[in-house]
Amino acid sequence: MTIIAWSCMVEVALAAASALGQEGLSAEVIALRGLRPVDWATCQAFANNTHRCLIVDEASRFGGPAAEITESLHERCFFSLEAPIMRAAALDLSIPFNGKLEDACIPSEHTVIDAVYGLMGRS
Repeated sequence: MTIIAWSCMVEVALAAASALGQEGLSAEVIALRGLRPVDWATCQAFANNTHRCLIVDEASRFGGPAAEITESLHERCFFSLEAPIMRAAALDLSIPFNGKLEDACIPSEHTVIDAVYGLMGRS
């Protein structure tokens, strides 16, 4: 499994990958330094190697950076993927100012793990 993340979601992705590793699942995390330019060569190489990819984004699913990265990777890796690229992203709403409510809206280690299991066809 390849997990692609940037900014504060890198820590979330690494924590999820560590927890998945303890359960015997291998997850490679790509920590993008920025979104312009995206290191497409690295993303494509990892996705082609693992055949499954999850994008973790703190922005909302609709119109967020993860949507563009997902589509661009589909164009580059379609025939090597065993499943569609999935996204773990914030809920489609304005992010609340309250810290606890904000934490409930953006992806956490547990939501990333659940997304990985969904991508693997497990529950």
